[in-house]
Amino acid sequence: MLRKRLSLFLAFIIVSCCLTNVAAESSTVNFKTVTYASNEFGKTNSVSYDGVSNTIASSYGKTLDIHSSIDYSHITKFDFTKDVIDVAYSPDGEYIAVSLTATEIDFDSVALVNTSTMSIESQRQRGNNMPSNIAWTYDSSKFAVANFDEGVNIYSTENSQIIHELNGQHSTDVSCIAFSPDSQNILTGDKDGLLIIWDAENGQLVKEINFPSEITGCGFNTQNQKFAVSTVEGNVSSFTSSGSYLQSIKL
Repeated sequence: MLRKRLSLFLAFIIVSCCLTNVAAESSTVNFKTVTYASNEFGKTNSVSYDGVSNTIASSYGKTLDIHSSIDYSHITKFDFTKDVIDVAYSPDGEYIAVSLTATEIDFDSVALVNTSTMSIESQRQRGNNMPSNIAWTYDSSKFAVANFDEGVNIYSTENSQIIHELNGQHSTDVSCIAFSPDSQNILTGDKDGLLIIWDAENGQLVKEINFPSEITGCGFNTQNQKFAVSTVEGNVSSFTSSGSYLQSIKL
């Protein structure tokens, strides 16, 4: 088997630009290190880093790999029966949520890996095929994934049971999910440019905000004062936590 690089996540890109009145020196790029695995499919689908356990979770094909972020050595791997499209550590580092390829009649597409026992929890749930659609509450008690009903399911970490199904508002695939730091609200954005603020405690709609193009990312700041939304065209807009517009920039 050829050794394949799994992740550019660990590649530190150091760009040094010295601007003077005369000229600008050229930039330099330095790679610190990378992780490796023996695998004929070298393409990495997703990466998640945990600063608590100093480990890195990365996926390729049907495999989830765990590496040390200290010496980048390989710790263990998990082989699933379906492709792994997304992985995300819980903030406390105790679990890794794993999203697998799914169909509308397949309920076996979201799994939790217990990092203490390095085992897969027996209870699994249903998600969809959208990557980068796993979100955790800051206290790790809940996680959310996009579903096949153009909505989002919120699960309990303790028993993997559905707490709320946020359906009926989006008319296309959800492309971003984010909990507020106090876990009171959750953002969901879709490919048509609709962003929704939900009450994460009761599953009720709080506010809708429309954008002219596909939403590619969303998230709150750590002080829970505001959130930002990015679109496929490179626009980034910020709002107060209640949804009042602040400003926009184009990147």
